[in-house]
Amino acid sequence: ELEYIFTHALTQEVAYESLLIQRRKLFHEKIAITIENLYEQKLEEYYEVLSYHYEKSGNSDKTLHYSVLAGEKSILNGANQLAYEFFHKALTITQEESLEVDPEIKFKIHFNLGMASYNAGGFEEGISEMREAHHICRQQDMIENEKQCLYFQGLFLIPFPDTYDIEKYYKDLLDRAKKLKVTSIEGAVLGLLGCRYGCYGDLS
Repeated sequence: ELEYIFTHALTQEVAYESLLIQRRKLFHEKIAITIENLYEQKLEEYYEVLSYHYEKSGNSDKTLHYSVLAGEKSILNGANQLAYEFFHKALTITQEESLEVDPEIKFKIHFNLGMASYNAGGFEEGISEMREAHHICRQQDMIENEKQCLYFQGLFLIPFPDTYDIEKYYKDLLDRAKKLKVTSIEGAVLGLLGCRYGCYGDLS
């Protein structure tokens, strides 16, 4: 009988906790919807708050949406660590949830993760994320976005040691710019390579 009472009480506690979790989720969802309705004309001020409440509500689509917007806002404000956190949250959602994510959003996540990481001193992660953004561009034929990736990869490579096979990396960037027939990017990458030569001397 004691075992039954204990098991019954434990079952009740688990059920009660589950109910509380559902209520909390609904509470956060209602707060987010209220903010969207009340502040529709100045929603930009609340991107971070909306990302938080929708995450707590379990609404992955909305969390992704506002995390990307909050991350972009943080990048513009020079808050690189905060931007990194929002874009990392967005990336985690795309990896863990079975969401249909637009390639443009995927590009934004990796591109801005690269920017935020590099600006915060995470050079390895910065170049890795920028390469992933570039890969998405090539898959989806996103030429304008690819131009940005080519330029920023060239920029990001300047402080890297020679062991990173810098010469080949720059050659690949230049070859791609030539193939796209984008002389402005080709010239920019050559200029960045020149900056590296100026800083470190011969790459060989």
